[in-house]
Amino acid sequence: MERLPAVLHVLHDVDEENDGDRCVEACGLSRQKDLNFIGLLATFWMILGDTKFLNDIQDTFVRYRDEASFEELRTAVPDIAQQRNISTERISKR
Repeated sequence: MERLPAVLHVLHDVDEENDGDRCVEACGLSRQKDLNFIGLLATFWMILGDTKFLNDIQDTFVRYRDEASFEELRTAVPDIAQQRNISTERISKR
């Protein structure tokens, strides 16, 4: 979607080259751009954008299950508590 203007510009340039097969192919592709094409392009752009976002979240959760993430938390929690003047002593439960 973001590159559509550049793609249309290239198709226009190739169409004006008068280079036989390339010109015919570029002209054919240019004629396929219509409201339906733009609608499908926008739909896929939205869906695939959301899919990438969800995939990034999944990758983040998988990374959180890694031992290194637990180690990072183990060292960060006491530091955060000390910065906020919160006791780091364990309190025994009844």
